Amino acid sequence: FKDRGIHVIVPLTIREKVLGIAGFASSISGKKLGEREETYIKSLSNVAAGAIEKGLVFEELRQLNRRLDGKFQELNTLFELGKEFNAVLDVDWLIKLLIFSIMGQIGATKYVLCLSKEERMEVVSSRLDKPVDGDLLTFFGTISIPCLVESLVGKHERSVRGSLEELKIKVLVPLHVQNQTKGLLA
Repeated sequence: FKDRGIHVIVPLTIREKVLGIAGFASSISGKKLGEREETYIKSLSNVAAGAIEKGLVFEELRQLNRRLDGKFQELNTLFELGKEFNAVLDVDWLIKLLIFSIMGQIGATKYVLCLSKEERMEVVSSRLDKPVDGDLLTFFGTISIPCLVESLVGKHERSVRGSLEELKIKVLVPLHVQNQTKGLLA
């Protein structure tokens, strides 16, 4: 600090928490700062520390508010989807509604939606670069809880994991009706 002409260093503290430091050079006339000037600088630094802390708290609240708004939008979308799903009986329309909602809320660009038909999974909608093979469809039928593809660690799961990663699939979400898996969204 001395090499840069800083002669007074004051910590910016609030309730024994250091927010930063402020450094000051000697006066314009080149004289060393007197006790009165140093006291003034320390007082000014205390006021600045209070303002900085309020600014940090305000920014944190603003970010929390943004996240809360996002969660509110997600819940609102789920509520609206629930109303639509209960009112509409056209399966094709429900599939489109689900896919548009997922793409709109999450921003997913790759997906596959499978439904269980006669004890097997069948692809009903997909936006993948390659088709889903029989091994993956069989594996999809075994998923009972949501999981991340990166967390698949069993011997069989590792080979499936490679195929899913190649397809750029990150998450597997089973679709349950009355505690039975009726489909899967990946």
